[in-house]
Amino acid sequence: MKQHLPALIRTSLAVVCAYLFVTRYWLNRDCIAEAASSCRLDDGSNVTSGAMLWGLLALIFAVLALRSAGRTRG
Repeated sequence: MKQHLPALIRTSLAVVCAYLFVTRYWLNRDCIAEAASSCRLDDGSNVTSGAMLWGLLALIFAVLALRSAGRTRG
């Protein structure tokens, strides 16, 4: 179990970052593009194109999780 912990942590971080990417950028990308900088949502939050970075972080953590999982198998 101890050898699987790094993969589980990285997978969890990848999932959280992917969730933030979808909710903060992907679902609002049209509104952000129309506003040319940021967009105010119905709930009062302000989203910007900088939320794309969550997608990059999700990808990085997913790759690291896969590498960790591969090491535990061998």
